[in-house]
Amino acid sequence: MESTSEPHDTIPTTSFDALSRDIGRVLPGPFRRHLELWQKLRRDRGAPCLSDLFAASDPVIQPWLVVIDTEQEDTQAIRLVGTGIADFFGFDATGYDFLQTVTPDLRKIFVAAHRRMTRDLVGKFHLAVCSTSTGRELEVLAFAMPYARTDGRPCAVWMLIPGTGLQYGETGSQVRAILEQRWVQLPLAAAH
Repeated sequence: MESTSEPHDTIPTTSFDALSRDIGRVLPGPFRRHLELWQKLRRDRGAPCLSDLFAASDPVIQPWLVVIDTEQEDTQAIRLVGTGIADFFGFDATGYDFLQTVTPDLRKIFVAAHRRMTRDLVGKFHLAVCSTSTGRELEVLAFAMPYARTDGRPCAVWMLIPGTGLQYGETGSQVRAILEQRWVQLPLAAAH
């Protein structure tokens, strides 16, 4: 991998299998299931095609996915929000600019992360701290992997596993902090 001075260069890199040990918590099974599907869908040395992910129609992972177009640095459109995520946060953010859903100080960090994911075919894990419409904080485990749209444009697919739920009438508001970050070395050998 080439050396750069991006904000994420100091984040440790680990294998998916070592991730639980490195962060000291057990990862939810759907993260592994998504990783296995990602590897199965790869047809060459590049990222798998996004349309193949949805053609696989996996009801365990699809409700928890968020698809973000990553080719622009000033705006990154949210193309799809799974029903589980929309229900959890209290609204469907499909069509929103992803960079407006994070605090200003995190925008450059996410742009750099999305660039590195699609360039180097690495995954990204972190614990996100999100604020709610009432000012409470919620923790969300997040794991992203690179995909390509049918026209070859890059996108990131984030899988989110929420912690505690919202209270009645409350909505999710903004990502305020990212913790326990790790780059995840993705298995690049095609599955047989």
